[in-house]
Amino acid sequence: MDPIELPVRLPSNVRPRHYRLSMEIDPALEVYRGEVDIALEVTLAAAVIELHAVDLDIEKATLRVAAGEEVALAIALEPGRERLRLTSPRPIDPGEAHLTIAFRGTLQRGLRGVYKVVDHGRAYVFTQFEPADARRAFPCFDEPALKASFEVSLTVPAGVDAIANGALVREVVLPDGRRELHFAPTPVLSTYLVAVAVGTFGALEGRCGEVAVRVLATPGKETLGALALEMAIAFLPILEDYFGIPYPYGKLDLLAAPDFEAGAMENAGAIIFRESLLLLDDKASLDAQRQVALTLAHEMAHQWFGNLVTMEWWDDLWLNEAFATWMEFKVVDAWRPGWQLWTDFERMKTVPLHLDSLQHTRPIQAVVRSPEQANEMFDGITYNKGAAVLRMFEVFLGEEKFREGVRRYLSAHAGRNARAAALWAALKAASGMPVDLLAESWFQRPGYPLLSLRVEGDTLHVEQRRFFAKAGHLEPAAPWAVPLTVKVSAAGGHTRVTRLLETAEGAVPLGGGRFIFGNAEGCGFYRVAYAPELLAQVTANLGALSPVERVSLLADSWAQVRAGAPLTPQLELLDRAALDPQRTVQETVLAQLGVLDDVVLADAARPAFQAWVRGLLDAPVRRLGLDPSAGESPDAQLLRPRLIEALGKLGADPEIRGELGARLTRWLAGEPALSSALLGVALRLAAQRGDGALWERFRGRMLAAKSPEEHDRFLVALAAFEDPGLVTRTLELSLSEDVRAQDLQILLGNLFGNRAARRATWAFVTARWEGVAKKAPVFGLRRVLGATAMLVDRGLRAEVEAFFADPAHHVEAGERELKQALEAIDLGLGLREREHAGLSAWLSRRT
Repeated sequence: MDPIELPVRLPSNVRPRHYRLSMEIDPALEVYRGEVDIALEVTLAAAVIELHAVDLDIEKATLRVAAGEEVALAIALEPGRERLRLTSPRPIDPGEAHLTIAFRGTLQRGLRGVYKVVDHGRAYVFTQFEPADARRAFPCFDEPALKASFEVSLTVPAGVDAIANGALVREVVLPDGRRELHFAPTPVLSTYLVAVAVGTFGALEGRCGEVAVRVLATPGKETLGALALEMAIAFLPILEDYFGIPYPYGKLDLLAAPDFEAGAMENAGAIIFRESLLLLDDKASLDAQRQVALTLAHEMAHQWFGNLVTMEWWDDLWLNEAFATWMEFKVVDAWRPGWQLWTDFERMKTVPLHLDSLQHTRPIQAVVRSPEQANEMFDGITYNKGAAVLRMFEVFLGEEKFREGVRRYLSAHAGRNARAAALWAALKAASGMPVDLLAESWFQRPGYPLLSLRVEGDTLHVEQRRFFAKAGHLEPAAPWAVPLTVKVSAAGGHTRVTRLLETAEGAVPLGGGRFIFGNAEGCGFYRVAYAPELLAQVTANLGALSPVERVSLLADSWAQVRAGAPLTPQLELLDRAALDPQRTVQETVLAQLGVLDDVVLADAARPAFQAWVRGLLDAPVRRLGLDPSAGESPDAQLLRPRLIEALGKLGADPEIRGELGARLTRWLAGEPALSSALLGVALRLAAQRGDGALWERFRGRMLAAKSPEEHDRFLVALAAFEDPGLVTRTLELSLSEDVRAQDLQILLGNLFGNRAARRATWAFVTARWEGVAKKAPVFGLRRVLGATAMLVDRGLRAEVEAFFADPAHHVEAGERELKQALEAIDLGLGLREREHAGLSAWLSRRT
């Protein structure tokens, strides 16, 4: 269905061209006043103007036509349709007109629209409008395609600051002491990219050429923005060079909000972040630095891809999010190549490859009929699968031709809206390749193929079918247009063979070689199954594979185990891969060990499993040591805490637990006994066996934390306590004022991940659903629903299905999330029933 035809869309006879929006906001109050004057283009005579407004009091509406005549309009709000209908006493002729609306609104507490936050006694106002909540702040034409320029003025109390998309250009002090702040007009924007923030802020300032760059935060925290400021100044030239277009919005404000639903929001020229994804102290772990860098690069990439050129409707949300997700790796890798982020990109693909192997998946580009469905599009398919497929396209087309196509697309549509077809046309023109054919396979269809490989002589034979996570599930599917890239190893080195496979079966000439790897550099979004002799050759030559390829091999074979292949060969492969020195390979091993421990392992076999894990990890941990050494690699810094936590948790290693416990005691007493990277690990391991006194100490340190990273460490540690009484206290804490709305999903999600707390957490969520649903923001509640996938128990599965079948427990845009959670439980149960006895037997043979 063409989005233009959807009944949820506004009539097309009236379009906004320019908004003059003035708002009087005092964060100490609960209400605000405003007036919006919208310059309109009327293309077809009509007596009614329809636009969006929700939870607003409309005081007056008038229309002024070109001749200067002004008429009062009759006002009718339609809450169910989120519409405001304004009726003129006579038809409005085509041409220009000005619509002026005076309104009042209430500051929300749900992290949507224009909302209020109180932080350490100070009140603040922030906005979050994506996908369709600008209508909750002011009357507007709240659809991505209805772009207009914005001229904002804000009246605020004396001593209070305000930020908007444009730079501050004029200030007037009113007789009562209030400040009237006028901001520069913006280029044309979709309404969801408008932003306002009001409160008392501190700032760090810098410049990148002509662009003023600031980090803003609550007073005292702005100093934690120094690294983010450095990153932003470094990223701007990288992005300008890649896109071939100067930064479009004049100034760049990066604003840390104490309570924010998303990780960050790409408002044009005024990006808002949750504090933990922008602010870092001088002891921040490398993990935290990388996350801030990737988030910042993502949002800055949006300033071009999403803001300058915007999707026409939400079915093309991936044009924003997939591209920014792919671009964040490209930008940060250019800035810090030593971080080896493209190996992490392969690990990131685990999420979409799993989601897209479920029966309840969807295409990247899917029909969206309502704002609620638009919310559902913010998921791992849009972001991660979209990014992975773009990466596959880039490798297939060639980096330079891909960039040329992107530049053509942006230049042709700058300041306007575009649909996916425009990008495919630009890439096709730049590369001469059938990009439209590729796009039909990968963006308009759900799922992906499993490629089965066998060799006869010097020819590789390939068969493709859709891969499903469910054992034995087969479903007819047309073949994908697969950009197949095979690595062929020969005596003289390695060569790549690339083919576009468009049929269910194909043959690829190889020219000989010692072995082949079916997904060179892991760039393809597909899984590979090798004939036995090919698999033996690949596993015998693991050292000849790149780290990305070794991760891909482990992930493909593990996925096939979960889909019904026998487990024992994977256990042997894990035995070998655990010796791999590369971080992302070892992280892949640890993730699979975690699933075995949590889902498959019988309690009686746990001691043998723990002994196996200790045997796998003891040597790597000893090699790295507990303390960082001068000049060690970023990979060593990142791997150390992951290995140590696995050794302490999965391996129940008494030595490592004892040493970390002793160091934590000294750290809590003020000694520098733990590195920032190991602190979170020590907290979580101590919490597992911790008592009430330790719980209270952790709670106190969380509330007094000096940095967002420190706060989050203690928050997550509180979810790791296993004592039933302390689990109950943590659950009660989740709905208290000590836990912000943005953090409820983090706390409950980690409690679901705690095997000792799982049942109690589900019981709490069901018993206190009204409180959970009221506190959690929309996306947060979806993530709580998604976390029920960890309830791998037949009785609990039935409870989950029954509970959410009740309309009283409806989760906005959560229908697919629920189906996926139930499917994940079924998959876990199937894996356990098939393999728990075999795992126990295999472990017993090792003792």
